[in-house]
Amino acid sequence: MDIPAPASDDGTGILGAMREFVIDGSAWRVFEFKSPVSPDLPTRLTFETNGVYRQTTSFPPNWRQVDPEALILLIGWSSDADE
Repeated sequence: MDIPAPASDDGTGILGAMREFVIDGSAWRVFEFKSPVSPDLPTRLTFETNGVYRQTTSFPPNWRQVDPEALILLIGWSSDADE
């Protein structure tokens, strides 16, 4: 599901809309982040769940259209079914 998010000019560093989905009972929120404090750092795709987050700088520009099961692989997440 897409969730409207503030634009990056509001000081949060969040770019565009967030996505939320559930995989193996874990709710994930995913969003692009550009540091407002260190703008020279690369944009990161941030995955957040249960107060924990992971980030990657290597992600496709169309990540909002990528299937959640494929998207979560960008951070090395393996579903319980894969074990």
